[in-house]
Formats: sequence, structure tokens, C-alpha cells
Amino acid sequence: VVGRARVSVRLRPKDQEPPAVDIPDFDRSLWPVQRLTSRIRVLVHSVMGIRDTKAVTVKCTMRLLGRDGAVQRWAETVPRKLERLEQRVDLPFMEEMSTPGPAVERGMRLQLVVSTTHAQTPGDHEVLSATLFVTCLPELRPLHLEAVSEVALLCSLAKEPSEGRVQRAEAEFPVELRVNSLTRAQPLPEASSPVVVCCPGWTSEASVDQFQLPVLRFTCDATKDLSAAIEEHFFRNGNPVLISPRAQASRVPSWEEYVVRTSLALVNLGAVAVFLLVADDSGHVFRGARVVASGLLQLVDMIPTGDTPKQKSEAVELALVQGGEAHLDLDCRVWPVAAAPSGAAVADVAVEAVAPATTMAQPSDPAATAAFLKDAAELRTQHQLNAQLAQEYSLRGAALKKAGEQLADLRAQVDLLQNENRRLRAELDSETAALKNVAVGAAVEGLDHLSAPELAARLQAALEKYRAEKAKAVNMRERLDAAVKEVQRSRGTEKKLQEMEKAHLAQARKLQQLQAEKSKLDLYRDTAKTQEKVIASLESLLEKALTDSQQGQHKELRQKVEAGGRRGQDGFTADVERMKQKLTEKHEEVGHLRRMVAALEKKGASGSGGKDGSEMEMRCEMLQSKVTSLEQQLVDNAKLYGKEISGLRAKLLAFEAGAPPG
Repeated sequence: VVGRARVSVRLRPKDQEPPAVDIPDFDRSLWPVQRLTSRIRVLVHSVMGIRDTKAVTVKCTMRLLGRDGAVQRWAETVPRKLERLEQRVDLPFMEEMSTPGPAVERGMRLQLVVSTTHAQTPGDHEVLSATLFVTCLPELRPLHLEAVSEVALLCSLAKEPSEGRVQRAEAEFPVELRVNSLTRAQPLPEASSPVVVCCPGWTSEASVDQFQLPVLRFTCDATKDLSAAIEEHFFRNGNPVLISPRAQASRVPSWEEYVVRTSLALVNLGAVAVFLLVADDSGHVFRGARVVASGLLQLVDMIPTGDTPKQKSEAVELALVQGGEAHLDLDCRVWPVAAAPSGAAVADVAVEAVAPATTMAQPSDPAATAAFLKDAAELRTQHQLNAQLAQEYSLRGAALKKAGEQLADLRAQVDLLQNENRRLRAELDSETAALKNVAVGAAVEGLDHLSAPELAARLQAALEKYRAEKAKAVNMRERLDAAVKEVQRSRGTEKKLQEMEKAHLAQARKLQQLQAEKSKLDLYRDTAKTQEKVIASLESLLEKALTDSQQGQHKELRQKVEAGGRRGQDGFTADVERMKQKLTEKHEEVGHLRRMVAALEKKGASGSGGKDGSEMEMRCEMLQSKVTSLEQQLVDNAKLYGKEISGLRAKLLAFEAGAPPG
């Protein structure tokens, strides 16, 4: 017995729904037990943002490249043809590509390409190309990728090793889930195209609204490394999330026995959440999808004890968000841990990278930690260089492919021109021979037997042929002029290219110079800070020294002024006393002279005259002038002494106020 089947035939109207009777589903095939095989699976969900003004054919290609860049395995989707587009459209694929890959070797890469083809232009035009190292994909852990370039590619990648090369922890079990369909007894409220998402490690206390599909959004750029982004993505996200293709729109959607594989720890076997997601209006599966149903799958009773896996079929109860429930038909298979190779066997497997989800023990010694970080930085730099080289190899391969296509076109044009050249040479030889015959006067045979109308007809034919040949000559001249112009334009383009290359080299040298100067900015900045500190310290020292010097000078000047003030005061007092004494003496002398003048006047008035009287008058006048001069001298001395006294008083006041002496 290789299987069983049950046929049920019922007649019902076309618009009537199927009866709500849970009929056992025996139409799906049996699920034979097969060992895991080494392969890489890529589930293409959709290509978004396609825009073209002509009819275009779109397809996705997966290439497995070796160390030398040669294609070892490849697969592609069925090409989808689109008519002329006036706006950006999203093309759903929902197809899977898989390659039976060999053992993962060091340096092996996976390339995802989205290409378009026009009916008028032969060859493929790549609108998206993403390359990654196969070793960055953990085994049995799907990656949900949104690669963006001219278009956006939504896909899910998974690396499945053969059973003898499975690398996992001691307590992880390989798990296979086959998604069949919803049961007919409880269909969905309305027709939809959902996808099935299985999330291990989900708890019943968590809200359905909290579920988010872990998606890596990557912009394809030569400066970015997809492999590094994938490693970082798996480092942040722990448990794997499995996803199926989108089913056809129906109230009872079917996923046609799609199989997903992963490896789960013992604690995650107890709670595997199952969600039904419906894409948004734009058809985006990863962003904007809403959960329409959720349930839990229990696999605790599926732990195998021997060397054979355990298998069961289960109808998972799903709770609808809008109310009600549905049942999802699933087949589950759990492989035993004993089937995995031992630690020594795993060590012999030539795999370069370890899954980022595993915890790497770092050394506790600071020196060892620094060495570890340095090695990690060197490995990251080497990895980026390898990715850049891979990108350059891809660009050069595309350029060589384009050059080959152009070379084939040029060869075809050369063949066409050679054929036309031979034809024109044959015609030229015939016409040259005819002209020679006419020049030598050779008679054309048969002209004597022709009548006038026949001669006119032949002349008319010759005239038409001459006009045709003249038109051909004009056409050939135009083509020659066009070819000459094209050659001149190509030379000008080549000259511009050389100028651009020179400018590019100059800019590159300038950029290197700026980078070198930028590397010295830190040194300049530190030197400037050091100089500022030195200048500040020197300014403080100078201010302190100047303050001390000024204080010393002020003290010395104060002492000098005080000493000079004391000396000046004593001298001033002595001068004043002396001048007072002189003034008293002068006053006494003036009084004596006045008394003598009065006595002489009195004596002259009493009758003495003659010679003695005149002498007395002269003597009186002399005394009077002497008194006047003495009085004037007294006034001048008083003014001079007053001025000196006021100057000394001003100096004394300035000294007492603390001002420096002027």
C-alpha cells in the first residue's frame, strides 16, 4: 500500500457555499521522511516600483558564485511580462528559487539580480543586484530582506545544510512544518490572500498587535556591505521567524504543502505562534501587513527519543481578529538531536563564519580584549574590502557583457557593410567596363535591329537607372558625412573622457591631500590648546610681576615724597621766617627814610635854603625812589614765594592721594 484516497462527488449550485461539514482531507500527498539536503532557498514575494514606457519582461535570478566568481549554481523565476506602464506598479511573484548547493566553502557568494528585458532591445538590463557571502547566513534561520535600488525586491532567504553538516547547539532540534490549507468547515469571513507566519518562543500573554516581522531593509550601494548588515541583523534578532508564500485569494486559502525548516531549542517547542497576515493595499508583505488570525502550535509531545523523527498532523485553532475561529491544517516533523554530528565532526566542517545569534566569549584580560577588538576590526575591514572587490567584479562582469553585446552588433554591422561594399564594387566594375566600351567607340550589339520606340524605351530605362544610381550616390555621400560626423563626435567624446579622467585624478589627489590635512587637524588642535595654556600662564606671571613692580615703585616714591615733603616743609618754614625778618627790616628802613624825608621837608620849610636845601631835596628824591624799588622787590618776592608754596602744596596733596609723581 503506497497511499489512500477518498472521492466525494456532490451536486450543488454554483453560487452556493460548501456545506459546513468537516470532511477528512485525503487529497494531499503523503509526506515521506527524507534527510535534509544542502541547498539555498530564496522565496521571492514581490518586485515593487517597476516603471517603464515600453512592454517589459521582469524576472529574478539567483546565482551561487565560487571563489573565482564563476557561477556554480543558478535559478530564476518565471519571467513576468508587463505592457506599457504609465506609473510605478508592484509585481507579485510568490515563487521560490532553490539551488542544491555544494558544501559551503570559504569565499562563496550569493547574488540576487532583478532584470528587465525589452522586446526591441536584446539582452537583460539589471535594475537591482545584491551580493552577500553565504557564510553570513545562519543555518536553518530564514532572513527576510527588502533590497532597494531602482526597484525594491522583497524576498526570504534560508540556508539548509545536509543532515551530516548541521551545526547547532546540543539542545536544538531540526523542525519541519508543512503548511496545507484552512479547513473547509470554518472558512474566513471574506476572500483574502494571507501568508502564514510561524514565530517560535511566542507567549500567550503577548498581544497580537505587538507582533512585528523582523525585516532587513538594505539600500544597494557600493559603499555598503550587505553581509555585515545581515550579521548585525541576526545579532539583534534572536528567534527565527518562518514565512510562507501568499496564497490565492479565497475564503479557504491553500498554500499547496509549502515546507519551512528551522532548528528550535527545547524551550521554544512549547509555544510556536502561528499568524495569518494580509498585505496592505500596495501589496507590501513586510510593511503594513495586518494580522487577521493567530494561534499556538504545541510541539512538546514531539520530542523524539530514538534515531527516527516524530511526525504528526494537526489542525491549529486560529482566533480571528474580527471574531470567530478557523483551523489551519499543518504537518509537523521534529528530528532528534542525536542525528547531529558530534563536536569533533562539527570542527572538521569547513565553514568560515558562525551564526551571529550564538554568544561569543570574550577574554577578561584587558590586553587580550584589546587584541580581540583589533582582530575583529581587521576582519571587518577585510570583509568590507572583499565585498567591495565583489562589487567591482560584478560591475566589470556587467561591463564585459555589455562590451560583448556591442562587439556582436559591430560584427553584424561590419558583415552588412562588407556585403554592400562587394555589391557596389561589382556595379562599379560593370559601369567602368561600359564606359570603356563607349570611350573606344565599340558599338552596342543589337542596336541596329531596334526600332525608335524600343531605343526610346531603353534610353528611358538607362535614364531611370542613372537617376537611381545618382540617388544612391547622394545617399552614400550623406551616410559618409554622417559617419564622419560620428567619428568626430566620438573623438570629441574620447577627448572629454580623457579630460574627465584627468580631472578625476586631480580631484583624487586633492581629496588625498585634504584627507592628509584632515588627519593633521587633531595634532594642530592639540598644539593650539597647548599654546593657549602656555600663553595664559605667561600672562598670569606677567600680571603678577607687573603688580609687584608697581607696588614696589609706589612704595619707594611714597618714601621719597615723604622725605622730600619733610625737607621742603622745613626749608619752607625757614624761608618764610627769613622773608618775614627781611620784610620787617625793610619796613623799618622805609619808616626811617620816611621820617628823614619828613624831617628834611620840615627843615626846608622853616627857612633853610640855598645849597643845602637843594641837596636835601635831591636826597629826598633818591630815598623816595629807593623806597619804591624796595616795595616793588617785596611784591615780586611775595609773588614768587607764593607760587613756590602753591606748587609744594599741590605735590603734597598728590602724594597723599596716592598718585604717582608727575
